[in-house]
Amino acid sequence: MRPGFINPMLSQPGEIPEEGHVYELKYDGIRAQVVVINKTIEIFSRKRRLISKQFPELLGEQTHLDDGVYDGEIFVLKDGKPDFMLALSRLNHAKPGWGYPAQCVLFDRMHNGKERIVRTPWSYRREPLEAGFSGHPRYRLSELFGDGHSLFSGVTSLGLEGIMAKRTDSPYLPGRRSDSWLKIKVRKQMNAYIVGHTNGKGDRERLGALHLADNNGEYIGKVGSGLSDTTIERVLDLIEDQPNIPCRISYTYKTEAGLREPVFMHLRED
Repeated sequence: MRPGFINPMLSQPGEIPEEGHVYELKYDGIRAQVVVINKTIEIFSRKRRLISKQFPELLGEQTHLDDGVYDGEIFVLKDGKPDFMLALSRLNHAKPGWGYPAQCVLFDRMHNGKERIVRTPWSYRREPLEAGFSGHPRYRLSELFGDGHSLFSGVTSLGLEGIMAKRTDSPYLPGRRSDSWLKIKVRKQMNAYIVGHTNGKGDRERLGALHLADNNGEYIGKVGSGLSDTTIERVLDLIEDQPNIPCRISYTYKTEAGLREPVFMHLRED
């Protein structure tokens, strides 16, 4: 069977499991599928969009990848850490050679060049993944760790995004979201101020999202997750008389565009 695009398996949020899992770093980048036929690469996004031209540094015949289908993440480093906004800019604007070259970490192999191997357990697929890769300046294999708690602690101290936990006996489930793959993200907290709101739809028509500012009065984006009906009613009452309502939020990290994945926690007394 000729290698071709396979709908990617998706993860679920979760906590660190205790047994039967291996752990990997979670790279904050663009999910990608690398299809290799006769040593020539084509790269697809999670939605099957062909994105090879956006990342020419990941192409070329001398790929050191055997034929097959590989699952991975394209990332761009800035100050030694993956920067999602830079990776997104590369994806959307296709600006090769602009100072931040892309890299790709491979963490699974779903086709070995002859047939699909998605029904085999992760522990079996890891062997052909390693065997199919013989080194490349822009590719790497995901590093494996046995202690999820120690890895998460280290990732937290370094300010990275989080970790992945994968069951070693899990098959690859194309197009499905499964708790066999868990993403455990590092979340930060901060004080903020509600400075406005946006209407929503349906049950959230009166309040879809809150607009936020930091302690310096600078706008940091909006949050819609974590708002209960009680909180919405309380905020709508307050916002008529109080211009800056203090609150507490959690998020993964800040970018120039604002907060990523913010979640409202609670109102607070200033």
